[in-house]
Amino acid sequence: MKIHIKKIIEELETFVSGWRKYAANKPLSNLSLESVEADIKDLVDHEKDMKLMKQDYRGRIAPRTSKAMCLRDKRRRLVAAVKADPELGENSAFWRSLGFKTLEEQRGSRSTEGNDGTSESTDEQPTTNGSNENLDTDET
Repeated sequence: MKIHIKKIIEELETFVSGWRKYAANKPLSNLSLESVEADIKDLVDHEKDMKLMKQDYRGRIAPRTSKAMCLRDKRRRLVAAVKADPELGENSAFWRSLGFKTLEEQRGSRSTEGNDGTSESTDEQPTTNGSNENLDTDET
């Protein structure tokens, strides 16, 4: 069940207006007119505070988005720097730790057999961008 705050406030203000006009000094259901008016004011003030908070929140979205886009662009630059670095490159453990497949993994994922069933592998070693380390490619 959805609660409509504005409607509740309007209905109570209408009720209080009539109460004030026709029975201002008469308590109803052990409640005084003043206590109900104070409760309405408290709810209205709370609603105003929430609107201000919502405006503040909305105002913070654009700067957050801008900061995130700047960081995304910096990450792209950093990834490109790792890729271009002769000691690191696309076959390094660092590259793998970033979540990318190394060149060796990419070559290994392609079919190593030709259409006639013969192996296409050669004795040539792949270029490793200067990285001669053994990569731990075990998925655990």
